[in-house]
Amino acid sequence: MNSGLAMKLVKFPLFLCLLLVQSTVLASSGLWTPLSIAQRSIDADRELERQFRLDKQALQRQLSRAGFEGRSSTDFTLELPLADGRIQRFRVEQSPIMAPELAAKFPDFKSYRVQGVDDPALSGRLSLSKKGFHGMISGPQGTLYIDPQGGERYRVYDRNSGNAVKSFQCGVKSHTLDAPVTTSARRAALR
Repeated sequence: MNSGLAMKLVKFPLFLCLLLVQSTVLASSGLWTPLSIAQRSIDADRELERQFRLDKQALQRQLSRAGFEGRSSTDFTLELPLADGRIQRFRVEQSPIMAPELAAKFPDFKSYRVQGVDDPALSGRLSLSKKGFHGMISGPQGTLYIDPQGGERYRVYDRNSGNAVKSFQCGVKSHTLDAPVTTSARRAALR
């Protein structure tokens, strides 16, 4: 057998293996890893949403680098998934919504403003707390949500998909007044 041909036969499979390893490393190096249909939760509407695995610790590290809204001189970007499965880059700024005193009581709750880099028509809000990462992104095609599904699983879905409609359960416990409502309090409530 020709030594040149034998060398080509050895190099080609080696090249394919290296290509496969490189593409696997690149696909799993981001924050978001798409879940296959078989990996998704049973109650997921497989046609109307995408599910991803999120590396929450890496996300927290990245978000800690975001500057404050209006005062940021850095161009910090973050990749976020869209309802169609694509990953897009967004410029991120911290955008506190709580009074400083309240924020001091809840230091684990952070909120952010995002603006699309790959698609400037997209903008939205993100939050990160002990209850997980949440996102709402709006654009010309509508609004999409990123919600935790337990553990590292997150679902991304379009508001108009019908999948956003879930039964609502109010978590506020009712309070009964111990004292009667005064006339002045009644008038103030009617204003």
